[in-house]
Amino acid sequence: MEFIFSPIRVIRRMNWALTPKPLYHQTLFWTLGIIVPLILFLGFGYFYWRDYSFCFSAACFDYFFLVSKVPLLLLSTSIPLISIINNIHRTVQTNEQIEKTKEKNEYDKYFSHEKNIVDKISEIEERRFSFMHELNYVPGSIDDNIETECIMKIKRPYILYKKIFPSNNPGGELNYNPDFLFLSKIKSSWKGVSSLTIKNNTEFPFDNNELFFLQNINFIS
Repeated sequence: MEFIFSPIRVIRRMNWALTPKPLYHQTLFWTLGIIVPLILFLGFGYFYWRDYSFCFSAACFDYFFLVSKVPLLLLSTSIPLISIINNIHRTVQTNEQIEKTKEKNEYDKYFSHEKNIVDKISEIEERRFSFMHELNYVPGSIDDNIETECIMKIKRPYILYKKIFPSNNPGGELNYNPDFLFLSKIKSSWKGVSSLTIKNNTEFPFDNNELFFLQNINFIS
């Protein structure tokens, strides 16, 4: 029983699926297209040839083809089988090429979108302004206000892009919808900065707690 089931185990473990690799690497090509027709040819031919001896004359060859019609017919099935396998294999290769092209297009779309957004972000010029703000009380200090210069600049546009479009990744499906929660944080921080500059223009100092808006803008960008 072990001898009988061993070939069955080998057959089950063989990879019958067609892959994009060359045709001569395909198990199905060698077994169904070459080996099976050859075995059928030799197996059936044995019953037709067992009563004859070898002969290499022209008459013997003619008689060989006359006797071996069924074995040769079985052997000839190799041609259509190989043709069918080859056509299916070509379809598999074409599908693989389409998938690779699609994947490449997804990468190109991602980097194109990223570059376009980053270029637009990089075009935003830095802003400089100074303002007065209150210091915590220090005994012996002459003035409790200090002038500070602030530079508003986006230093990391690529990180900012990833925060605006967190779901976008190279090779993945491109999502053109930004993270609106993150955008609302940016708007809120900009409103805070705007209120600080207005307060500064009216010559009213602001306290350290209001510096949160400036720090938040620096964290975002």
